[in-house]
Order: sequence, then structure tokens, then C-alpha cells
Amino acid sequence: MNQRRVNVAFLLTQGSFLYSSVGPLEMLKSFNSQCKDDPVYSGGFNAYTVSQSRKEGKTACGVNVVPDYDFYNCPDPDVVWVSSQLIIEKRVCSGSVCSWLAKQKNKGAKIVSVCTGAFLLADCGLFSGEAATTHWDYAHSLQERYPDINVVANESLVVSSNFITTGAGFAWQQAVLKLVEIYKSRYLSSQISESPPVH
Repeated sequence: MNQRRVNVAFLLTQGSFLYSSVGPLEMLKSFNSQCKDDPVYSGGFNAYTVSQSRKEGKTACGVNVVPDYDFYNCPDPDVVWVSSQLIIEKRVCSGSVCSWLAKQKNKGAKIVSVCTGAFLLADCGLFSGEAATTHWDYAHSLQERYPDINVVANESLVVSSNFITTGAGFAWQQAVLKLVEIYKSRYLSSQISESPPVH
């Protein structure tokens, strides 16, 4: 069991859909509050937002956000969370985003993608040879655009050594529970799944 706080960086881009970052972020923070008195609790999660700049920027839904950190001053993440992304014909991320993600992967961070967030990771070349899932309606497009990825369209959660990927809707909840299981304990993960965290 990890005996320290686990850093989880929620990556914000112009293509990010906030629901798949805000929901998980709130769930992790609620986990800290709900489980802090449990005898097996061991430090919880330090969840924060990060982007290539700390300037206010728009997300896919048009909401302006200011991230907690930029790529140069954020705490080293144990986990990088990539939310659902706006899908367009061209690349969905910039070179600086790809470079930062590759750097975190090479340093050992586990990377989570929600729904169409898989396209961003694929654009960065991080998924080559990996199994991954995405929104069921975009699975064929992901496989067609990136044939070196093993797209598992009929699974809502796919876990590998470096990645956790989820399907559509609220499948991100499964990813949060998997993070609790991996970094804290299966017991705490089962406790949360039976009684979801609340404020």
C-alpha cells in the first residue's frame, strides 16, 4: 500500500470536456475526506489541474478555466488524467502537450484517458502496441486512424502497465476506483464502490 499522497495531474487542453475532469477530481477529493479516519487509510490523493500555461483558457464547452500549475512548476505526477476530448480531423494536441505527456510516461507516471481522450494519447504516439478503449461510437475511427493500437471496443475499462483507458459516459468512475485499488488498497476501492464518496 502506498503510504504517501499520490499526485494526480488533471490535464486541461482547449479540447477538454470538463465533466470528465471535474467529476473524477471531486471523487478523489471526497475520497480523502471520507476515508481519512479509516485504519488502512494512508495519505490519499493530491489532485490538481495542469496545462501548458497558467493563463486562463477555454475548454471544449467554452468555459474559461485557470489551471493550478503549468508544465514547468507542477508537482511530479504519479498519475496523469486525460479527459474526454473534442474530436477533429487534425491532431487534437500540441507538440508541447505531447512532449510533457511522453516525459511523464517515461518517468513512470500512469496515464488515464477517459472516453475520446484516447485520441489525444494516440496523436502523441504513446499508444503504439497498447490495448485501449474509447467511446464505443469512436472505436472504429480510433482503430482506423491508428492501426498500431489494439482497440478493445466492447470493454468500458482497459488496464495495462502504463495506461488506464475508459469508454463512454460515467466509465471514468471505474478508473477512479482502479486508481484507489492500485495506489491504496482493494479494500478501500470496494468500500467506495459500495458507498460512493460524498461531501
